[in-house]
Amino acid sequence: AVLLHGSLEVVVARLCTGQSAIMDLVTTKKITVPEATILIMQWLSGWWVLRIWGWFTSGLFQARAARMFGVRVRGEAMRAILQQDFEYFDTNPAGELQERLNSDAEKLSSKLLHVPKELCTELIAIFANAYIVYTMAPSDMFLTAMLPLPIIAFSQWRMLKSAQRLSRITHRLGEEAAANTAQIMSEIKTVREFVMEGEEARKYTVSGMLKASIDEVCQSRSGFCGHGMGALHQTGEGITLLLGINKVANGEMSAGDLIAVMMMISCMIGGKLRGIFERLADLALVIEPAGRICDLVNSKPKIECCTEELRVMVDAHGKLATLLTAISKEGHTVRTLSQVAEGGEEVPPDRKLVGATTASGSAMRMPSKADLEAFLNDASAFPMQLRFTKRLAPPKLNGRFDFKDVDFRYPSDPRKLVLAGVSFTLEQGKQAALTGHA
Repeated sequence: AVLLHGSLEVVVARLCTGQSAIMDLVTTKKITVPEATILIMQWLSGWWVLRIWGWFTSGLFQARAARMFGVRVRGEAMRAILQQDFEYFDTNPAGELQERLNSDAEKLSSKLLHVPKELCTELIAIFANAYIVYTMAPSDMFLTAMLPLPIIAFSQWRMLKSAQRLSRITHRLGEEAAANTAQIMSEIKTVREFVMEGEEARKYTVSGMLKASIDEVCQSRSGFCGHGMGALHQTGEGITLLLGINKVANGEMSAGDLIAVMMMISCMIGGKLRGIFERLADLALVIEPAGRICDLVNSKPKIECCTEELRVMVDAHGKLATLLTAISKEGHTVRTLSQVAEGGEEVPPDRKLVGATTASGSAMRMPSKADLEAFLNDASAFPMQLRFTKRLAPPKLNGRFDFKDVDFRYPSDPRKLVLAGVSFTLEQGKQAALTGHA
C-alpha cells in the first residue's frame, strides 16, 4: 500500500505540471487548439482515475482496516482489564481506565495505520517533486528555492518537541480529572454528607483551567510557527519569482515552467515538508498510548487467570475410558493423565475439568465424571475436546492463614498507614472480619 501511494505521488507530481506544459505548447504554436483539447482531456482523465481508483478506493480499505483494528484493540484492552486482580483497580481508578480505554484505543485505531503510510508517501512526494523542479529550473534558481527548507525543518522539529512535552502534561491532567470525576459520582453520598460539593467543584474547575491554559500555550506556539513558516515560504517564492523573471526574459525558461516551479516548491515540497512534521507529531502522540495499551494487554494477574486452559483431544471411547480412571467424581484429576494436551503439555494432578465439547458441537460447562461416562457408548460424540485448568485447582484446601506484624496502606493513598503490626490466625472453617470506625 505504501509503495502504491508513493507511486501515485509521483504521478501527481507530473500531473501538476501538465497544465503549464500545455499552455507553453499552445503559446509557442507547437500544437493546435484541437490537439491541446485532446491533451487536456487526457490530463483530466488522469486526475479522475487517480481520485477514484487511487485515493477514494484506498481510503475505503484504510477506513475499514482502522475500524477493525480499533475494535480488536478495545476488545483486547477490555479483556485485559477484566482479568486483573482487585489490587490493580486500587492503583488504577475506574475513571482513568475508562479514559485509557476510550482515548488511547481511539488514537491507535485512527493514527497507527494512517500515519506511517502518509509519512512514507509524503517523503516520496518531496523527492519526486524536487527532482522535477531540478530538471525544469536552472541550478542557481533551484538552490535559492531550496534554501529555506532546512530552516523550516529545524523550526518544525523544535515545535514538535515542545508539543510532545505539553501533550504528556495535558493527557495526564485529563486522566486525573476523569478518575476524580468518576470517584466523586460513585461516592456522591459521602461528598454531600461532608459538605464537600464546593471544594470538589473548585478542584474540577482548577484542573480544567490548567489544562485549558496549557492548550492555549500549545496552540499559540503552533500558530506562531505556522504563520512564520508561511511567511518564510512566501519570501522564498518572491525570491524565486525575481530570479525567474530574468530567466523568462532571457529565454532560459518559459513562463509556464516558472509558474509550475513556484507552485511545486510552495505546495508540493514546502507543504509536504510541513505535513511530514505534522505526521511525526501525530506518530509521537501515538507512541505513549500504544505503550500504555501494550502494558495493559501484557500485564498478568497474580491470581490464576480463568482463561488459561489445557485442552485434550479424545478421538475414541477407549481413550476416554482410560482418562476417566484418572478423574474424580467431581471432575478433578487425581494423577497425571495418560494423554498430553495440545502443545505437548501434561495434565498433572489437582486440575479441574471445566468444559467438554463433542464432535456435534454440544458443549458442557463444569461436567462431572458421570456426564462424560454417558458418552462412552456414543460414537458420534468423538472426537471430543476436554478442557482442564492450567494451574492448581484442588478439590479441597487444608491449612490455615497466619498473619504476623502486617502493615497495610491503601494503594490509592500510600501515605496513610491503615494497619500497623497486626497479627492473627485464621483457622480452617472459621470466618474473620477486620472492621474500623464507620
